[in-house]
Amino acid sequence: MRYAPQILIVENEPDSLLSFEEALSAIGYSVAVANTAQQALMRLSGQPFDAAIVSLHLPDCDSTALIRQLHSNAPHMPILATSNWLVGTMVEDNLAAGAADVLLKPAPPETVLLRVYRLLDPSERWAGPVVENPSITRVLLALRFLTSGDPGDGNGGAEEDLTELLAYLGDDATGLSSEQIACLVIQREIKRQDEKPL
Repeated sequence: MRYAPQILIVENEPDSLLSFEEALSAIGYSVAVANTAQQALMRLSGQPFDAAIVSLHLPDCDSTALIRQLHSNAPHMPILATSNWLVGTMVEDNLAAGAADVLLKPAPPETVLLRVYRLLDPSERWAGPVVENPSITRVLLALRFLTSGDPGDGNGGAEEDLTELLAYLGDDATGLSSEQIACLVIQREIKRQDEKPL
C-alpha cells in the first residue's frame, strides 16, 4: 500500500478552502481542515502532518504567531503561508516565523499543487495515492517534472514519461514548452476530477 501524504489546511475562507481541498484530494493526498488557529493546534496535537497550508487572515489570531507556534510544535512540517495580499514585510516576517513558502491567493490548482509538492520530503512526493489511478499518476508525473525537470521514475525513463504526457495532450501540446505541457496535464486532470458525478 502506498503512503498518502497528510496535509493540514488552515483556512477560514470557503472558496480558498474548497480550492485547496479539491486540488490536493484530486491527486490522492489526505486532507485535514481547520478553520481557526485553535482547531489547527488541536489537529496538530492529534496527528503528524507532512505539510500545512496556513492562511494569514484567520479571524482568531495573529497568523504569523500561529505559524511560529506550528513550526515550534512540528519543526519538520513545512508550512505554506497563503494571503490575499502581500504588503510590507509580510513575506519576510512569515518566512522568519517558520513558513517555508508564501503563496498569493487565489492561485490556480496547479500552482497550489506544485508549491505543496515542493515542500514535501522527496520520499513522500511520488508516493502518490493509495489507489492506482492513471489520472493521478499523470498529475504526479507532471508535478515531478516541474520540480526536477525529469519526470522519469526509473520505470521507463524521462523520455518515455514525457512522451506519455505528450500523447495524452495530443495536438494541444503543439508549440508548448515542457513546463506548459506539465501545467496543462494538471489542469485537465483536476478538471476531470471536478466533473466526475458524486
